[in-house]
Amino acid sequence: MEQPDTADIILVYGRPTCPSVPPVLRLLDEAGAVYEYVNVRQDFEAAARLRQITGGYESVPTLVFPDGRTLVEPGTAADPAAYRPGPLPAPVDDPEGRLDE
Repeated sequence: MEQPDTADIILVYGRPTCPSVPPVLRLLDEAGAVYEYVNVRQDFEAAARLRQITGGYESVPTLVFPDGRTLVEPGTAADPAAYRPGPLPAPVDDPEGRLDE
C-alpha cells in the first residue's frame, strides 16, 4: 500500500475524553481525508503546540491543514469540502467566490 505524502496529512489534535473528536474523525474519514490523530494527553510537546495555535487553550479537536490553515473546534456542521486538500469552498454568502479575488 502506498504511503501518503506527509505534506498532505491533516494533523488532528484531540484527547480521548472529548466527545467532539469522534464525530470529526468520522467526517474526515467520510471525506477521504488523510490525517494523523495526536493525543495531547500523551504527547506533551503536541499539547504545547496546540496551546500556541489556540492562544493558550487546549481546544480540541483542532485541525491543522498542510497549507497552515487551522480549524479549532469545528464540529460536524462544517462543509465536508473544508476537510479536503485544496482551496476552501466559497462562503455561503459569497457563492461567486469573489472574496478570493
